[in-house]
Parts: sequence; structure tokens; C-alpha cells
Amino acid sequence: MNPAATLVLAAGKLRLAAENANRLHPAPWKVDGRVVRSARDYIVVDRSTAGRDGDLDIALVAMMHPGAALAFADWLEDAAEGDACGEVNPYAVAVAQQILGREGSRS
Repeated sequence: MNPAATLVLAAGKLRLAAENANRLHPAPWKVDGRVVRSARDYIVVDRSTAGRDGDLDIALVAMMHPGAALAFADWLEDAAEGDACGEVNPYAVAVAQQILGREGSRS
């Protein structure tokens, strides 16, 4: 698959997941102790029973709410068009590969 097609496929996958998550747990999300809550105050992630350092990911989870995912999907779609010279951003491709779970992607 060419890089532009990879970006478009990943953008679609990310957009669908973000729209579905946003219906249930609308953005923005916020950290409340060891819990991430949605705009409706629903619990999205609960690390209250996690052991020591079990909540180190909580800030990242809150930052990557559906609104952020939709912005990333827009960026991927824009990057698929290439720059002024038609070159596709390799970092956008790396993000797309992570979303698609592809081999050879950065981890």
C-alpha cells in the first residue's frame, strides 16, 4: 500500500473510533485523581485500584480524548495529500502505521 493510502486508511479507522468514543464519553476528558472523566463526568478510565505507579498513563489517556483523535485524523488526511513537492511526511506515515498495527512501525 502506498503511503498516502496508508494515511487515509488510518485516518478513517481513527475517526470512526473517536466518533464512537465521543458518543459514549464526550470530550474533553480530565484527570480526577486516578480516574479520567468525560465531559459528562462519566468515568472513562479508573486506575484507583492500580498498584504503585499504576496510574502513570492517566494524563496521556486524558490528553488523547476523542477531540484529539479527530484532530489527528484530520492531520493524517491532510498529510496524505503531500507537501508542495508531493512528498508525504514520514512521521505521519509512522503514526498511521501505529494506528493500523503494522509491522515496521515505531514503538
